[in-house]
Amino acid sequence: MEKILSLTFWCLFTMFGMTVMAQTNQIATLLSGENVEIYFGPESFKQAVADAVEGDIITLSEGTFDSPGTIETPITVRGVGMGLVNYDPYITPTQINGTLSLKSGFSAEALRFTDTFFLCTELPISFTKCYLEKIVGNENNNVTLIQCDSKDSIGREINLNAVNSSLTLCCDSRYQSNHANLVNCVVNITHYGNSGTLFNANFTNCVISTTDNSAIYQTPSNTYHNCIFFGSNGNKTFDSLNVNGTNHVYTDSSTVFKDGTHYQLLDQYKTLKGNDDKEIGLYGGNIGFDIIPNNPQITHFEVAPKTSSDGKLSIKIEVSSVE
Repeated sequence: MEKILSLTFWCLFTMFGMTVMAQTNQIATLLSGENVEIYFGPESFKQAVADAVEGDIITLSEGTFDSPGTIETPITVRGVGMGLVNYDPYITPTQINGTLSLKSGFSAEALRFTDTFFLCTELPISFTKCYLEKIVGNENNNVTLIQCDSKDSIGREINLNAVNSSLTLCCDSRYQSNHANLVNCVVNITHYGNSGTLFNANFTNCVISTTDNSAIYQTPSNTYHNCIFFGSNGNKTFDSLNVNGTNHVYTDSSTVFKDGTHYQLLDQYKTLKGNDDKEIGLYGGNIGFDIIPNNPQITHFEVAPKTSSDGKLSIKIEVSSVE
């Protein structure tokens, strides 16, 4: 059973001859060793990144932040949630606006990225409980998705590991040495250009669809175990291809999901079991799918509208975490 722990801090800052800015809806904290810096406003994420060194942790409140543009230092960034409309309970997100180029190792949790990621590093990159608009990379990139929702297609030039995530996987015949390993994911398979071939992809306990089967060809390097295939002509097209693995289910149904949910299976498909004897798809496996952050997050803060008579400014910060 999850239990929410909540802590509240009151801070007093002495202000001498300084102008106090109006209250803002964004706050960023930078944990560097034993030191904590606090930044305010839409550009607070950019400011924290500029001051960060390798291994630092940046924590963001709910609200919308400007992207720093480029991150060149291996850091961890945490927010309060990715903000999925069809998921209950809805959590107001920590949203990052603007493109972002990663030139170092990077770890993110509970964030909503509304623009493109450009991956420019061979170091590991991981996203947990994040919404991702688009990822552009190359054959040297290594990406891990855990309980994520990715809107645009992820190219097969990226080495990908995904667990309990929803995504679109793009086939591309130019890349035949990279690998994808997907467990308990909801996957839409598409292709690059007019045709594409899927290589070195392993699917376990996944729900798989495609909008254009005619241009996608499976190869012996792919394996499928305990998967559900659906979509237009899904049972015929996938069945006619050389689909390796065991225990497949094919259906012509246009969907296998309940209306108004984030990929929750219809009851008739929930009875199908994966190789771990648990539900196939997003909500099965060892961790299932939820968007509540694992780490402490800033849930509320207040800045006094003005200093006190003795020049002190009161700041209230509330931090919550799941036990």
